[in-house]
Amino acid sequence: MKSIISISLLLIVFFVHPSLQSNCKNKCNRCCSARSTEYRLGNEHSDFFFHFVYEIPQLLLNFGIIFPVALYELRLAKSESRFYTASVLEKNNFTINKGYTGNTVIGLVAVGKTDCQKGRTLVPVRRFFDERTSDYLYQSKNDEHADKGNYALEGTVFHGAGTEKQCGATLALYRFWNQKNHFYCTDVNECKQRCGPKCVNEGIVCYIWPVPNTGSTTTSTTTTTSTTTTTTTTTTRDPLEDPGSCSMNLTKLFRLYRASTDSHLYTTTYAEAVDAYQNRQYDPERSPGYVAPEMPSCRCNLIPVYRTDRVAPKEDHFFTTNQAEADKTVSNLGYTSNGIAYYCAEKLGDCGASTPYYRYVRNNSQQNHFYTTDLNEGNQTVLAKGGTFEGILCYIWIQ
Repeated sequence: MKSIISISLLLIVFFVHPSLQSNCKNKCNRCCSARSTEYRLGNEHSDFFFHFVYEIPQLLLNFGIIFPVALYELRLAKSESRFYTASVLEKNNFTINKGYTGNTVIGLVAVGKTDCQKGRTLVPVRRFFDERTSDYLYQSKNDEHADKGNYALEGTVFHGAGTEKQCGATLALYRFWNQKNHFYCTDVNECKQRCGPKCVNEGIVCYIWPVPNTGSTTTSTTTTTSTTTTTTTTTTRDPLEDPGSCSMNLTKLFRLYRASTDSHLYTTTYAEAVDAYQNRQYDPERSPGYVAPEMPSCRCNLIPVYRTDRVAPKEDHFFTTNQAEADKTVSNLGYTSNGIAYYCAEKLGDCGASTPYYRYVRNNSQQNHFYTTDLNEGNQTVLAKGGTFEGILCYIWIQ
């Protein structure tokens, strides 16, 4: 028995740790540049955790699966330095220990070079750091900045497409330089405004993927009679008032899981959560955050989230900000309407909502939905099993 366990452990190490693979070049004690995602981030992670979290997704990419992960932007106020990472662990470390602020997601990136056609054509984006100026430099090819000054290579931090629309990558990631720090964004005008008059556009680093949004849309309906023509425009958005003048109550969003149906329950009602735990074999899990149980008295740009439910054997709890989509699940798919479940923000930052709330659909027999504020959790529990990423439902609050 011990020999079987030992052989199994050796096989795991062989397939997961790239420095032990026979076809790797330039072997090293942490990673191999021919196969790994090259998150060379010092001693922040143990070797085992590092390779288990980042190398297994890379191996799965060999089957043509692109894992979209959020590219976060953080800011250091005292130096105007910008820091970008696709690692939630690294983001949390810089926020807690290094004084960086912000939680902006500027797009989605890939964790490895394998593209949607199972080729290895995605380009690695490497990160350099100048300790003297606290400037982080990101590049997909060698240029003058890496050869000048005091930039030290930290490794490859994510992958993007080399050409527009490759595998659906439609956002150009621009790099600007203000003679002290680098700025990165997907909108040239935004970069110019943030970077200042002395900014220089240094071109496109790579192309990345937009964050899909399952939010509501604006529609126009035209009605014509024999004498008049009336056009009615309907939108869910209101002009945004100063959030500081808006008093708003928030409530905890409970999340529970039932293994027998591989389904999650999400509710703001404590009594429903307790009943699910005591009588329906649900186990409580960590709350994704807080939502608004009702519209605030001021116009704070919140939108309703509609809930519909489908009972076992294909149990599902479905949430959408689109009422027509909710109605369709009732009329065509056998769901039952439960009206408005809660309210959340349509845009990041509205009314202080700081966290995107993502929606996935599982590839199981129930074809049920999964919601999380953690892209890595969704990728590992849903996408890795053939599920689908459906975008951002809305933005919620973390307390």
